[in-house]
Amino acid sequence: VGYAIFKSKDELSEWRWSAAHDRFRDGALGSYGVFLAIGLAYVIASSLLVILVAPEAGGSGIAQVKAYLNGVDQQGLFDLKVLVCKAAGIVLAISGGMPCGDEGPMVHNGAVVGANIDAVRCGRKRGVVDDLRNDAERREFITAGTAVGISAAFGSPVGGLLFSFEEASSFWTVPLMLKVFLSSTLATLVLNIFRFYVEGPGYFGGEDFAIFLEFDNTSEDKYTLEEMPVFILMGIAGGLLGALFNSVNHYVNIFRKKVVGSARWARLCEVIVLNIFFTSVMFWTSYGLDPHCTKFTEGGVETKKLEFGCDEGEFNVAATLFFQPMEAVVKALYHQQDNFDLGYLFLYMFVMFSLTAINFGCAIPSGLFVPQILIGSVLGRIFGQIFEDSLNIPDVGVYAALGSGAMLAGSMRVALCLTVIILEVTRNANFLIPTMIVCFAAKFTGDFVNIAIVDITIENKHMPFVETHPPRGLEQITAGDKMSH
Repeated sequence: VGYAIFKSKDELSEWRWSAAHDRFRDGALGSYGVFLAIGLAYVIASSLLVILVAPEAGGSGIAQVKAYLNGVDQQGLFDLKVLVCKAAGIVLAISGGMPCGDEGPMVHNGAVVGANIDAVRCGRKRGVVDDLRNDAERREFITAGTAVGISAAFGSPVGGLLFSFEEASSFWTVPLMLKVFLSSTLATLVLNIFRFYVEGPGYFGGEDFAIFLEFDNTSEDKYTLEEMPVFILMGIAGGLLGALFNSVNHYVNIFRKKVVGSARWARLCEVIVLNIFFTSVMFWTSYGLDPHCTKFTEGGVETKKLEFGCDEGEFNVAATLFFQPMEAVVKALYHQQDNFDLGYLFLYMFVMFSLTAINFGCAIPSGLFVPQILIGSVLGRIFGQIFEDSLNIPDVGVYAALGSGAMLAGSMRVALCLTVIILEVTRNANFLIPTMIVCFAAKFTGDFVNIAIVDITIENKHMPFVETHPPRGLEQITAGDKMSH
């Protein structure tokens, strides 16, 4: 499922972006029309799958799965039609230009697969699967499914295990940990095998397998003691930015409930209006801004740079940021040796922050991992370029990777799994300590401001949830104290 989503969204997105690029030579208006029409067709289909077929397929699904594993049963959450609609819907939504990622929905998809393991029949005789048809085993399969989803999305088996432990599951045992780790490893292996046979040997543990491409690990001194305060500062900034994102999205969804409501036509119209707005902002921003043409720098990891009106051998900084799929922009921010204009970086971060906060909660499948990785990578790139000369930073792209962790930890409030995921997808083990510092600083900063985005979603959906620890101020209150009032 993960490989099918990965390949489908790449093909559909590439067709849309290529069609717009080809039309751009004949004029911006024609290019915009093609870009908008294809995107609208994709997004309308995605929204109809959610509105008409499987309402449970909307959003990322992490909050619902977390509530289920906490003891809240929800009818229809793990039906197979949810898996089909969520997989197809997220491919169409991403390809249509909505600012969302597939990693969150993959958690829900993995949980659906785990929940339906007991549907396998072994003929009339009683088999091994028949012994697994009980609530306790089903809960363990769903727990493993959440880890499998992350593992298949990022190619990160240990990160998937830690995500299930840190974020999804309310009950954890050592035997369960071993089952989850085995499942995550097998999921990554299967993904690897598919990519090996379809895309070539480089995708079976080779350099191309790292989702955002690996960094150079040959030099010895990758960071210095003088950079530690910058890492802490970046973590605090990521925590504040993540907390701000949570608050903005919370109030956007409150407004959405009052204005859009639950009417099907209204929810579909909202998605159409949002897609037109998002497409217009991304297209006309890349077209209308000063291109700030910069010469190519040879060497390093090859990233996609758009000329978009610049002379041969130069690239358009605005178009490289605004007029590419999000994964391509992340790779450029991680690995491009040429510095970006800081004004464009601040503008792009503001635009993507706003669009993602508005989008999350509308009637399409949508995840937050990739958008927040992108927003954080812009934040980290800004820090890297500001301190590049004073701290003699050899590769500012590493700061972009650290910024991704800061933003995710500041919004989702998970630090262990994010540290490992970032190390696994970039293969940059030399920066283990800075990654831990950034992620934990962001998490603790965000915790002082508000709660995690998943917990906010649980509250907005009015799902009961029993926390591991009581809220602040209630630790010393007994049942007798409550009964006396």
